[in-house]
Amino acid sequence: VQSIMPPKCKGNGKRKGAAPPAPKPAVARAVPVPYRLRPKAASSGSNGSTTTIEKSKPEFPPLPICPATFRDTERLETGPLRHALVVAEPPRPAEAWRTFLDGMLTTFDMIRNGIVVLPEGAIVEPGPCDELHPAVKELMIVAEAHDVVIVGGSMVETDAKKPGQSWNTCPVVGKTGLLGSYRKRMLGSLDGMKARETASNIGIFNTPAGRLGVLICLDIEEDMLLLETASSCDVIANPAHIPYVPAGLWEHAVQPVQRRLQWWARACGVTILRSDPRPPAGMGTSMAITPCETFLGTEARSSIIQVVMPTNQKRQQLLSWHVARMRTEPLDNCGASFTVVAQEAGSYGDHMGIESLPYFTDSGLELRSCPQGFAVHRASNGCLLHVLPLPEPVTSIVKGGGDLAATYLFGKNFAVRSVAGKQWRISVRHNNVDVSFEELFAEYPPSDEARLFWEAAACPRSTSRQGCLLSSPASPAATGLDSAHGHSVDDTEHVVRTQTGSSTHVEAHGLELQAAIGQDSASIAVQLCSEIQGLAHELMACVQQLNSVVEGQAK
Repeated sequence: VQSIMPPKCKGNGKRKGAAPPAPKPAVARAVPVPYRLRPKAASSGSNGSTTTIEKSKPEFPPLPICPATFRDTERLETGPLRHALVVAEPPRPAEAWRTFLDGMLTTFDMIRNGIVVLPEGAIVEPGPCDELHPAVKELMIVAEAHDVVIVGGSMVETDAKKPGQSWNTCPVVGKTGLLGSYRKRMLGSLDGMKARETASNIGIFNTPAGRLGVLICLDIEEDMLLLETASSCDVIANPAHIPYVPAGLWEHAVQPVQRRLQWWARACGVTILRSDPRPPAGMGTSMAITPCETFLGTEARSSIIQVVMPTNQKRQQLLSWHVARMRTEPLDNCGASFTVVAQEAGSYGDHMGIESLPYFTDSGLELRSCPQGFAVHRASNGCLLHVLPLPEPVTSIVKGGGDLAATYLFGKNFAVRSVAGKQWRISVRHNNVDVSFEELFAEYPPSDEARLFWEAAACPRSTSRQGCLLSSPASPAATGLDSAHGHSVDDTEHVVRTQTGSSTHVEAHGLELQAAIGQDSASIAVQLCSEIQGLAHELMACVQQLNSVVEGQAK
């Protein structure tokens, strides 16, 4: 835009003939655009049209609708347990890491081929990421002495051939030496497209502990990076660093991270080991998440989380009743899970009841000790319902878990103790809603939500939908449930209870429930709609009667 110069003015005190200064251009204000509103990357198709590249997510498996039976034993066993240590210590020099890790591994006496994960920025010495680096050399000595795989957090990698450039790099060390390294790709929260286009290889390493993937901090927040890594490994190590905020609460920092990683661990069937430095070096959002369990530290300043990870690939979910309602946010619809928090013995005080195992509950469950940790069985027939892997076998259980107002025997928290005196507090959640331990494995559907999910799949084809919905959950004869197995007694029981290997399943999307049972799904939907319409008409009639009564009283 060509500016128009103002006319010269006489008597303004300026030197004659001097041109006045040009007007200043308007300042352009940079308005930040939220990440969720940023335009998607576009690519041209073969016909010249523009297509949008969307972030891909795994298809979340349908949620279970009832507890396990004898047919599910293979899906409940843990297999050989793989040990791991999540270390949330602040950065330190190479020799200090060797001293600390050597003493820690000697104390915990880990089984061979375990995994140790350090936080982001753990290595303070910059330089090339090779076996001559001082920190890598010290980690190699520890890994060889204790036969473990060490994910060395991250370091500032430099290259003499490329002066001025540096990378945030994670070395992976085993007993045979440096197994490889991975460079962080998400250097900022808005680097998603740059991260996907980078030439850095995917961080997958063949280790004695299995196929191990590495994602550094923000890398795990990018769906594409997380999906490509989870598709190629069994365990993902996530060295991270969340800056410490003194005014923030540790629980508020942990919950959103746990919520996201729990959904992805369940959807992809992987275990995620996250290490974040304890305060004040970081926020301490360290955790270990399997498809069925979440392991947390006692508090924000916990420096070590000891974890045992199942290796059975068929163990992808916790089989239980559908206790909680479907949530509006998709990340919350992750099914049932246990949260395990390590504690010191005697944390609940002497007023809580301590019972030795095996222990029989009033709701028909038998709690047993097992080599893997802790097992839940059906007392009536001994059917295995779940195995909770713990670092040590447990010998006793602490009822109530500090929740004296709980309705059920164990409430929403309880604790277990080992022979060595170690104690773990266990809480139960379904769709990120706190529920009771006994609700998950009850002999009959414990809620209307669970009953509706079951009846949507378990009603025989010859049974009318209306008669099925009106059945009483307390009567095995009315609901078609076998009290010993928790199953429908008709011929369709082996194809309606879970999603694996079955052409008949129940899928929940948002607030809608779709029942797919052979050719009857359409008729069931029609019957449900007619029932809803009938209830609506009855409600309208009641409202009209109420209005007439109110008008009569007013007159």
